Amino acid sequence: MKQSRWERWMIVGVLTAIGFESSITQGADFEYEITDEGVTVVGYHGPGGQVAVPGSIEGLAVTAIGPSAFFALHGITSVDLPDSLLRISDHAFNQCGDLRSISFGNSIRSIGDAAFLLTDLDGTLDLP
Repeated sequence: MKQSRWERWMIVGVLTAIGFESSITQGADFEYEITDEGVTVVGYHGPGGQVAVPGSIEGLAVTAIGPSAFFALHGITSVDLPDSLLRISDHAFNQCGDLRSISFGNSIRSIGDAAFLLTDLDGTLDLP
């Protein structure tokens, strides 16, 4: 069963309260995690519409969209992905019912299972 964003933050809060630190950082529009390969976007809480994923956060390349990072976020109509992005994880944009277009960067290497399931994308995805 998928956890809601609220449940995820409750778990993070409890773990932090008992001495565990979260590696998830909340920025202006994106939640992200710094990993060995760069920055992974793990959530979005911006206004929707046309979303541009930044090429870098905190001076580090954004290299991945994490699992379910944009799951069921309605109101997002298009997404522009940076050239630094290597991986889109499972269910990343699953059930984004208003998503009609996506622009890929030059470095995409893998797209996870059901990454774009139940979106409003039509036709084929053109990959670089």
